[in-house]
Amino acid sequence: MPYEIDFLRPGDSSGDAIIVKWGETKESGFWLNVVDGGFTDTGDQIIEHIEKFHAKDAKIANVVLSHADNDHAPGLIKVLEHETFTISTLWMNKPWDYVDEVIDKFHGAYTREGLIKKMREMHPYLVEMEKIANRRGIAIKAPLQGSQIGAFTVLAPSRARYVALIPDLDNNPPATSASNETSVVQWASFGNKRVLLTADVGPEGLAEAADYAEQISLLIQPTLVQIPHHGSRRNVTPAVLNRWLGKYPADNQGSAIASVGKNADIYPRKKVVNSFTRRGYHVYATHDGWINFTYGYDNRRGMKDADVIPFTSDVEDDD
Repeated sequence: MPYEIDFLRPGDSSGDAIIVKWGETKESGFWLNVVDGGFTDTGDQIIEHIEKFHAKDAKIANVVLSHADNDHAPGLIKVLEHETFTISTLWMNKPWDYVDEVIDKFHGAYTREGLIKKMREMHPYLVEMEKIANRRGIAIKAPLQGSQIGAFTVLAPSRARYVALIPDLDNNPPATSASNETSVVQWASFGNKRVLLTADVGPEGLAEAADYAEQISLLIQPTLVQIPHHGSRRNVTPAVLNRWLGKYPADNQGSAIASVGKNADIYPRKKVVNSFTRRGYHVYATHDGWINFTYGYDNRRGMKDADVIPFTSDVEDDD
C-alpha cells in the first residue's frame, strides 16, 4: 500500500503538524489523517497544504491529537472548523472522562464537579475541540493502546497508564513530563515499510509501546521514525533506542525526522542525532520547511531532497 507523510514546520518554535495520505483505489480513492496541529497559525498552514496537494473539499478520515500541549493542539481547532473539509473522527484523550478513577489521587481537595471543572480549565484546547466536533457531528474517540486509526495502530498509552498519569498532568518535572508521556504512539506497516510516530513521548511510553508491539507480533524496527519531542535528549535512552532501532553500529536502516521550528536551532540535539545516525538512520529536521516522505506515489514536482544532518563529535553538555 502506498503512503505519503508530510511533516510541516510549525512556525518559529517547535511543535508537531503531520499529514498522512495512504492507499489509492478507484472505489475509495485515498485516505488522509492529520496528526497534531502545532500552534494556532499552523492551522492555516495545514489547511493551505491540504487544499494545494490533496483537495479543497478534502475528506479527512482522522484528526489525531497526540496530547494536549499548546504546540500540538491549537492548530487543529482551525482544521476542525474548516467547513469545506469533511472529517470523520477526532481522536483525543480527555482526562475528565476518567474523573471517577482518579479523584482519590487529588487528596480530597475536589468534589467530582470541581475536579472536572479544573481539568477542563487546564485543557481549553480540548474543550474547544470537543465543542466543534459535537457541533459538526464529528465522532470523538480515545486513542488508547490497541485502537486502529486508519492504517495506524496505537501502541501507547495504555488506558491504565494514561489514567495513572492524569494526576501529574500539571506538574513539570526535570525529566519527561506526564503530559508528554501521555503522547499517542502510532505504528503502521505499508508493505515492507514501517512508520513510527512518537509525538513527545518519553522513555516510559516508548518502552510500553515496544512491549505492546512485541505482544501483537509486530516487526519492531521502523523504516521511518519520528524523533520524540523534537530531538530532546530527555525523551530517549540507549536502552529504548536499542529496542526500537537495533544496536549500533548499523547502516541504511531508514530515516528519522525531527519536527522543529525555524528558530529552534538547538534541536534536534546533537547527541540525539548521533544516536540515530549510529543506528543506521538518516536524520532530517524541518528547520527549512516541510519535509515529504513517500512510498508508492509519484514524487511531487519541484521538490528538492532535504539535507541529512551529519554525525558530529562536537556535542552539547546539557539539555
